[in-house]
Amino acid sequence: MRTSEIGRFLRFSVVGAVVAAIYVAGFTLLSHAGMNLYLANLIAFTVAVTFQYLAQTLWTFKGSIGDHSQGVRFGVTIGLGLALSTIISSVLAPAFGWPSWLAASLVAVLLPITNFVAFRFWVYRHACRIEGHK
Repeated sequence: MRTSEIGRFLRFSVVGAVVAAIYVAGFTLLSHAGMNLYLANLIAFTVAVTFQYLAQTLWTFKGSIGDHSQGVRFGVTIGLGLALSTIISSVLAPAFGWPSWLAASLVAVLLPITNFVAFRFWVYRHACRIEGHK
């Protein structure tokens, strides 16, 4: 693996950890303040994903915020990740009798892997191709 790809993966990992912290802190603070749990989740998720898009675009993959098709691909990737996590936690886990910690652990491992691959080769493919030719 090239040094640039290792650096990209490390930046992706740092952003992912910060995104998780933003979501957990936001949801926890809002829910403890008495906010409806659905609304607390929506707000925390929206803030975390907005930060994720900005940080992954500008720092990890060095793309352009103004690229509309890239933003759409990012949104599709996030939506597919949500669908995957829902299938694992709400369909597969109950069907196979998995405990919730196992379902959550599987999601926590699979989503970063699928997101990195989708971001690298689909969402930010143009930015990565340009960066590789420098």
